[in-house]
Amino acid sequence: MTGHPPSVHTLKATPYSASGKAGTPLIISFTVISSTLSTNDLTGFTLIKASTNADLGPLSDGAQIDLRTTGSLLNVRANPGTSALSKVVFALDGVENYRTEIAAPYMLAGDSDQGSYIWTPSLGPHTLKATPYTPSGQAGTPLVIAFTVFACSPPQEPGNNLTLQGELRQWHKITLAIEGPEASETAADNPFLLYRLNVTFTNGTKRYVVPGYFAAQTGAASGRIWKVHFHPMKPGCDPTVSPCAREPVSPSVRIQMLGKPLQRSTEKPANLPWRPSTRPAPI
Repeated sequence: MTGHPPSVHTLKATPYSASGKAGTPLIISFTVISSTLSTNDLTGFTLIKASTNADLGPLSDGAQIDLRTTGSLLNVRANPGTSALSKVVFALDGVENYRTEIAAPYMLAGDSDQGSYIWTPSLGPHTLKATPYTPSGQAGTPLVIAFTVFACSPPQEPGNNLTLQGELRQWHKITLAIEGPEASETAADNPFLLYRLNVTFTNGTKRYVVPGYFAAQTGAASGRIWKVHFHPMKPGCDPTVSPCAREPVSPSVRIQMLGKPLQRSTEKPANLPWRPSTRPAPI
């Protein structure tokens, strides 16, 4: 603890009547102590590789954890300052009493003499809070951070990332080549199983949703190119690209978790210069 040493005080209040006669005084004694936590009682968080008990580095507000680099066997340590603490209470994603640690090191998932216990975070955004407590039980200022966990390329702002290939005629095949998240055919996050890309073509009230696929780069197994093919049935079909999103897949459940916006839905469609075909439709 920091501040001044305890000090003892005496307070007396004496009432008086309207004629000026003093009444019985009320006297109390009290002690003032300084038990305010230092601002350095929690100096930050550290990301731990639980399998080796090694520090991976600071975990600060706005951090992004790439499980491809860190691995999935992790833990987080709350770092105290110089003041003595009785405990640190962790809250994670709104769970206020996620874990209470009563002795250093103060670990989000706990630890033993053999090393850190394992914490594997889910993909997506998280909020972590750690509240220190003095030996007298007074709560200090919580340390709060937000961070994101991913196992693919993190979200980025969209750019000029759409290329049109093919002849702009009715019923003629066109291909949209889209610059999306970096991926590989041999990656653990398989782009053919764990990603989804939809392109919606519109013409008046008509809408055609066409699925895309990972195309890598020419002659390579990895890259950032994703493609979709379409035969426009009418002139004036405008494409709008939806997020190329990572989604964990099970036999019956597909849940979108994390992805890269390729074109904001508020942007104006491409308004490509379609021309009516002079050739008959293919049979």
